[in-house]
This record gives sequence, structure tokens and C-alpha cells, in this order.
Amino acid sequence: MRATYITAIVIALVLGVWLLSGQLGSEGEFDHPTLAEINDQQSAVAQDREPSRVRARIINASRRFKHVVVRGKTANKRTVVVRTELSGRIVERPVERGTPVATGDLLCRISIDDRQAGVVESREALNQARIEYQGRLQLKARGFQSDTAIAQAKAKLAAAEAQLQRSNLDVARTNVTAPFTGIVEDIHQEIGDYVTPGSGCATIVDMDPMLLV
Repeated sequence: MRATYITAIVIALVLGVWLLSGQLGSEGEFDHPTLAEINDQQSAVAQDREPSRVRARIINASRRFKHVVVRGKTANKRTVVVRTELSGRIVERPVERGTPVATGDLLCRISIDDRQAGVVESREALNQARIEYQGRLQLKARGFQSDTAIAQAKAKLAAAEAQLQRSNLDVARTNVTAPFTGIVEDIHQEIGDYVTPGSGCATIVDMDPMLLV
């Protein structure tokens, strides 16, 4: 019995010491506040501070310009090399580089040579074909000409008219003119040069409008 009492007393003493050690150790621990307590503390501190000073002003909208630097070059609307349509020698060239020209202005003139004579010959051939055709019509009215002969005379008259038109065109084509208003950029022929169909006479540039590329 005495051993049992002694054991109980020892256990009681151990428990007492253990309880006392917990109370002594809890006095030095940090007390963690809750989130609500932290918010309350910060609100209290903010209310104790002096009001913050702010400065205000009215700002009105205004137009702002932004400058951008770009690289580019000017370019003309179109460039055309005016070419000859006939063979012959250049006898006149009234323009130089940089000369402003209007539509129809002369750029180069090719020698007429025998082209004017061809016009005269074609005109006389047309007169003859017309007289023959009229004469055959009169003979047909009297019953001395067939329809075939009349058709041949009419075809000859039409051929003579076409030949006269070609001769007049050849004479007109001796004058190489500007197709539009512009500036002479380059000259390809000099007086005395012999040209063939398709030879360049002058280069014309159209400067209206100017393009910025």
C-alpha cells in the first residue's frame, strides 16, 4: 500500500510541474491578432493622421500635332517614248530637254522626199477612176455595159480612194507630235539622223499630277 501511495504522489508531482511549466512558458509567446483587429488598428491610425493635401486643376483638351519623318521620291504620272512610224532623215527637231510641250506640238520632222508626189499621183488616179466609173454607169444606162464591168470600175474607184488616204497619212506621219501635254525628258534623234519605223524621237513625261511614292 505504501508503494502505491508513493507512486501516486510522484505522478501528482510530475503533473503539477508539467502544468506549471506550461503557464510559465505562455507568458513570453506573441499574441497573433486577427484580420479584423488589424483593420481596426489601421483605421484608428488613419483617423489620427492629418488630412493629406492635394492640388487640382482643370485640363482642357487641345489639338496636338505629331510629325513623322518618311522617305520617298517624286514620280511623274506617265512616261512615253514617242516613236516614228516612217523611214527617213530627220530634218527638224524644234525641242530640247526640258522643253514644255502641249498636245500636237512638233517633236521631230522627217523628210517628205517623194511622199508629196505620191499624194499628187494618188489624187490623179482617183480622178481617173471616178471618171471611168461615171462613164461606165452612163454606158450601162444605154445597155452597153454589164454588171461585172460596173463592179470592176467601182472597186477600182474604192482602191484609188484608199491609196489617196494612205498617201495623205504618210505625209502627216512625217511630223512626229506630242501625244499629251508634258515636258521633254530626253531627245533620241538629232537633225540628219536616219530613222526607221519604231525609232524613238523624244521621251515625254506627264507632270500633272506629280506623285509622291
